[in-house]
Amino acid sequence: MAKTTVNSVCGMCSVRCPIQAEVENGRPVRLQGSMHAPGLKGSLCARGAAGIALYEDDERPQYPMIREGARGEGKWRRVSWDEALDYVAERLNKVRAEHGDRAVLLSDRGGPFRDVYRAFLRAIGTPNYCNHDSACARNVMNAAVSIFGFGRKDVVYDYKNCKHLVLQTRNIFEAINVAEVNNAMDGLAAGCKLSVIDIRASITAGKADNFYLLRPGTDYAFNLAVIHVLLNEDLYDKKFAEMWISGLDELKAFTAQHTPEWAEAETGVPAARIRDLARQLAAAAPAVIWHPGWMVARYSDSFYVC
Repeated sequence: MAKTTVNSVCGMCSVRCPIQAEVENGRPVRLQGSMHAPGLKGSLCARGAAGIALYEDDERPQYPMIREGARGEGKWRRVSWDEALDYVAERLNKVRAEHGDRAVLLSDRGGPFRDVYRAFLRAIGTPNYCNHDSACARNVMNAAVSIFGFGRKDVVYDYKNCKHLVLQTRNIFEAINVAEVNNAMDGLAAGCKLSVIDIRASITAGKADNFYLLRPGTDYAFNLAVIHVLLNEDLYDKKFAEMWISGLDELKAFTAQHTPEWAEAETGVPAARIRDLARQLAAAAPAVIWHPGWMVARYSDSFYVC
């Protein structure tokens, strides 16, 4: 049978890259990134390329099963979809009857289908939904909603056309978003400067023009000092600030004490380097992207870092 090409979506992580699969005799034999998706350039990360191995895994569940015996015994009985769904519904309703609707929580990996899950939860009367974001990007989400009025996934990062890219605990070149990597590399090839702020020397830091190795938990102090320099040296767009920033005078008063010298004692990054970064950002404005990363979501002040 001749090979055919099937357009699909990778399910190996929550990025969900568009993919193309070569299919022969009903089985996938090769995967690549979609040639129609901007930024992918036909590429996939190592995890995405391993999708066929997952498909062919002889331990992959391929039909519904219900456990028999004690947990951990490894005893399972193959059942029909109707029996499996009835079993789950019965157990779920038993929990609701004994403990209330809000005793039900659904946790998943995120991705494009969360609205379906949450619609189901609302239908049975519980708001309890969570995923890995609580230890990943919840700080970015809450900050985006607070400042822009929409979530982080609606924020667009134009890596290809920015002049200065700041990645704060965002190890993009060891991550799994292929389009982001390709776009960032295109930007660097076009002359974009890269600054990396992190607690370790990552692969991304190795490609940076500026690398700031700071003490764990001091990102907020570093950012306050950069803001201090931008405001006190008038390195910001006053017209834009007047139109869109509320409380700028209060921010300037608050950051007055957070000088680069103060931040040096907190972070270990020399004050002169902090001042230099602020001036580099001003020179590249407005084509500057500062990505707050995900790792600072584990700190108590993570909302303010963003």
